[in-house]
Parts: sequence; C-alpha cells; structure tokens
Amino acid sequence: MTGIFFDAPCRLKSYSATTKSGKTVVRIEIESTDHREAGYLLNDLEKILNQQKEASRPKKEPKVASKPLALPAPALQLTYRGDAE
Repeated sequence: MTGIFFDAPCRLKSYSATTKSGKTVVRIEIESTDHREAGYLLNDLEKILNQQKEASRPKKEPKVASKPLALPAPALQLTYRGDAE
C-alpha cells in the first residue's frame, strides 16, 4: 500500500469519488502555500506512479543457455598442401 504524507504548508482542500463500471476514482485536492513542499509532494507522486508502472510490467525471463550437444563438434576439414612453406 502506498501512502502520501504532506506537512503544515499543505492542507486538504477537498476530495470526491466517482464510481463507474465497477471502478472507483478518488480525486484529492491539496492546497499548498509553499512551492517547495508542493514540489516534494509532486516528486513523491511521480515515484508512486513509476513504482506502479514497474509493478504492472511483465517480468522478462533470463535466457537459459542451451544444453550442450551429446557429441563434440566435428573436426575441421583442413586441406593438406604438402610440405610447402
């Protein structure tokens, strides 16, 4: 569960909820008199959004190395050129 914390310069202005097709959307308005605190709050919300996006992505499975062949690879077929140097 994710939580949002806001300090004294920020205060809850209003909230509302709407339900449609089995999903509920909650809207929260927070009023701030300090731009720095508002920035911290927006930064926290961005982190929450990124965590939720990361959690919803399918995990990539690491590639499994193929099993080695039962027989070794055949020897290279080199041509014989005689005793030439």
